[in-house]
Amino acid sequence: MARCGGVYNDTKTNLLKWDGQVPPQSTPTPNILTLSLSKTWEIASEPFHKEIDNLKTCGVGPGMPFSNQILAKRPNFGVIGLVPCTVGGTKIEEWQKDTILYNQLVDRARAARESGGNIGALLWYQGESDCGEQDSMLYNGRLEKFFNDV
Repeated sequence: MARCGGVYNDTKTNLLKWDGQVPPQSTPTPNILTLSLSKTWEIASEPFHKEIDNLKTCGVGPGMPFSNQILAKRPNFGVIGLVPCTVGGTKIEEWQKDTILYNQLVDRARAARESGGNIGALLWYQGESDCGEQDSMLYNGRLEKFFNDV
């Protein structure tokens, strides 16, 4: 899930920067953890994708609001572990089985399970790089294949 909330173009430097603002829906809590780059669990705080997508400016994404909403509706849910794997600006074909991104995702998911986690959902928020006519026509089939492979 790309994480571009609060990212802006600094006209003085012509660089993308994050405004540092965290909306209430993304408030950290000890009940939402993230798997770090070193594959240890930490309390999630925005931007929690910064280690994974370290070549881009990261901001707020949908993972924290999604998790906080689950906890608001089900206070006894327990701990939610987020396993960031996103690399912004990628196409679905870069996530197909046996690609670098796919293998990293599977490796991180495996590490989460081996440390006691259970995978209950896969949040997928991707596709703007597939907006070209040919890519958009192939997207559904590639996405279905990706989900089946995972």
